[in-house]
Amino acid sequence: MNFETKNKAYKSIMLIIITALITFIITTTGMHNITNTKTENEDFQANYINISQSAEDITTKIELVKKCLENKYIGELDEENMKEMAIKGYVAGLRR
Repeated sequence: MNFETKNKAYKSIMLIIITALITFIITTTGMHNITNTKTENEDFQANYINISQSAEDITTKIELVKKCLENKYIGELDEENMKEMAIKGYVAGLRR
């Protein structure tokens, strides 16, 4: 290979590496801001404490948790699976 061909190949490889690095940095920064902001984490903890202290009825507790998940959870919520697992968890509490 002559010098000009090697230089083009080098430039192409460096461009790909730089593009991948920039994409990684932007994605990582965005995901960090979405998932780990201090105010959201404190808000979630405050909601959890309020749920455990203020709600006496199981239905009220589940509704409060559901509202928190609807506001904070990024993916889709599978309502039927959540109901089934809540019932299983309730029954599993008998084993203690």
